[in-house]
Amino acid sequence: METPGPLALPCPLGAGWQRVEQIVLPRSAGGGYSAGAYNADRDELWLLSDAPSGSISRW
Repeated sequence: METPGPLALPCPLGAGWQRVEQIVLPRSAGGGYSAGAYNADRDELWLLSDAPSGSISRW
């Protein structure tokens, strides 16, 4: 499998992605995020922390 080129990461607008909203998340000791899900009906963003004692955050 080939490694994607730099234009494929993370989500270039030229590839058809659309930025709907941009917010700044507060810094926390929760680590990075390895997964996310958005519920448009409730306008909720759920993020899964990849820290050793990970958690799910709802925004």
